[in-house]
Amino acid sequence: MTLGASESVLRLDNVSKAFQGQPAVRGVSLEMGRGEFLTLLGPSGCGKTTSLNLVAGLLQPDSGTVFLRGEPANTLPPRHRRLGMVFQSWALFPHQNVFDNIAYGLSVRSVSSTEIRKRVAEMLGLVRLPGVEGKFPSQLSGGMQQRVALARALITRPDLLLLDEPLSNLDAALRKEMQVELRQIHSELNVTTLLVTHSQEEALVMSDRIAVMRAGRIECIDTPRRVYNRPPNRFVCAFLGDANMLECEIEAVFAGEVMLRRNGLRFAAEAPAGARAGQKLTVAIRPENLLLHRPTGPEAETGIDAIVRDAIFKGSHIQYALMIGEERLEVLALPPVDGEPFAPGERARVTVPKSRIVAFPAEAGDAHV
Repeated sequence: MTLGASESVLRLDNVSKAFQGQPAVRGVSLEMGRGEFLTLLGPSGCGKTTSLNLVAGLLQPDSGTVFLRGEPANTLPPRHRRLGMVFQSWALFPHQNVFDNIAYGLSVRSVSSTEIRKRVAEMLGLVRLPGVEGKFPSQLSGGMQQRVALARALITRPDLLLLDEPLSNLDAALRKEMQVELRQIHSELNVTTLLVTHSQEEALVMSDRIAVMRAGRIECIDTPRRVYNRPPNRFVCAFLGDANMLECEIEAVFAGEVMLRRNGLRFAAEAPAGARAGQKLTVAIRPENLLLHRPTGPEAETGIDAIVRDAIFKGSHIQYALMIGEERLEVLALPPVDGEPFAPGERARVTVPKSRIVAFPAEAGDAHV
């Protein structure tokens, strides 16, 4: 993503950081445009929070440059970076009420009391907390505290909002609600937002783009749909959702397709660049992309014979485990509107859509280890 200086809010240029000789961030480069919502996603220890702290000015890079609004900012103090930040613990002042917590950023800037009252009221309306300004954090639920922390970060009208695992302390139902609410607030204010999370769901729901990190490096940056459907390697595919991973061999290449073989399992897929007969590939198939049919009928004519080993009802879908010879495949299917779902021990036919198979060289998953 290349932007003009007037459009770029944040740019990291080959930024690295180590602690006691151990690399935490290794040559990270990315760029964010005005109003964009970008998520740094990855497992614990991958460097995402260190990257956020480098942007915030809480750490300085060992090499590379942090640019804010097109200007180098490596030595710029945090208070001069025009940022808002929401921490994992929300970090509200327990001895101050909601009004004073939200107003803090304006108070230290010597904004008039009239303007402060006006903007606090605006923020409380934005985060749907009117009338709680006199309460203290201990009197609020976790979701309300999270909204107060967000209002405090936004009241100074920052150029860039930093979110460090802001939903991790909420229960599952409230977390889902706040994902949508944060996205709506972002859209309403058009504030450039950088989120750090290890939650794949949060990244997919909230982001314009996702940067998947591993071992201090960015594995890929793209839209949620492309990162999920066309991951560049095995690590990204496995981290962002479930997938059936099969080590296959190309049996033949023809007309933009390959015939793949694994033991007794044979199926066609779109040919990756440079595909050749005899090449080993890692094939990834999302469980929801496999189609399950009864063993008779026109839909089953091109399918593969399978035995249902297990069926787990999960309300919105059924998770099946299939055996195709010695191969085990996971399938997600909607509960049937009419009739009964497949039962363990039943025969079935499974179809593998060519366009939904992702193939990459078998060694690609080991990159950057």
